[in-house]
Amino acid sequence: MSLAGYHLGPGHALTTAAAQWPVLYVRRVTEAGHARPGVLQAHLVCADCGQSVCCLTPGEGTGSYALTAALIMSGVLAHLKRSHEAALPPT
Repeated sequence: MSLAGYHLGPGHALTTAAAQWPVLYVRRVTEAGHARPGVLQAHLVCADCGQSVCCLTPGEGTGSYALTAALIMSGVLAHLKRSHEAALPPT
């Protein structure tokens, strides 16, 4: 999005990288040390390293989160910046 000639947001190159990064849908139990250990949750995880990039459900039988494509993409982009920075195009 542009406002008065200034671009707001991460830009086309970064959003394209995030949109193309492979993620997997998994269901897994939260580990000890988590705020709620032993709870089955659904996640989108990085296909490269297995870290969660977006939690889809707070816990089995507790409903789900309201997510948009933009929220999921921001989670993927944040993960890429933290864990796979070399995979991102220069900005």
